[in-house]
Formats: sequence, C-alpha cells, structure tokens
Amino acid sequence: MTQQTQPSAPAASDTLDRGVFLVAGVVVLGAIMSILDTTIVNVALPTFQSEFDASYARIAWVMTGYTLALAIVVLTAGALVGVWPAVIVVTAATTLVFVEAMGLLFALPYALFAIEALRLPAE
Repeated sequence: MTQQTQPSAPAASDTLDRGVFLVAGVVVLGAIMSILDTTIVNVALPTFQSEFDASYARIAWVMTGYTLALAIVVLTAGALVGVWPAVIVVTAATTLVFVEAMGLLFALPYALFAIEALRLPAE
C-alpha cells in the first residue's frame, strides 16, 4: 500500500506585511501632526491675548473653534477618501486652499484699509 502525501500549505509568516507598517506610520504621523498643531496654537494663547487685547476666555473659545474646525476637516477628508480616490480629494483640497489663499491675499489690503478707516478713536 502506498502512502499518498498531500501538499502542505505554505507556512504562515509571523511578520507583518510592509503595507501594514506603511499605513501605521501614516496614521502615527498624522496623529503627531495634529497634536503638534494643537500644542503650537495653545502655546500661542498668551501672545494672542496680548496682541488682540482680549480676555483669556475669548481667545480660548477661538482656539476651541479652530480645533473643532480642524477635526471636521480631517473627518470629512477621511470620509471623502472612502468615496473618491485620494488623489482627487487631495488635489481638490489643495486647489480650494490655494484659491482661498489668493482671495485672502487680494482682499487683505482692502480689509486692512477698511478696518483702519473705521477704527474708533481711543478714549
């Protein structure tokens, strides 16, 4: 009687795929950038307070709004990448930021002139 041997399945590798490390690295880098951004803004609180002559509570609310807007943008971008390819989302976001920055660049001199013209004299 002859014994038949079945081909053995390839041994499972104990190492993780390179793609898993790449995704994990991007996630960790994104988390670090978000934390760093929020830290920089919070460190600047006293400077904002003195430059804009505002109370700590008012500046803290502005910073809270900034952090909330950042979170909304990150979550929205993540959801859009699930619907469309990442290249399209990044290109659209970059274009939108560029157009907004150019609009601000062209509008800023007029806005500063209007602010200075409408400023009330100090008592």
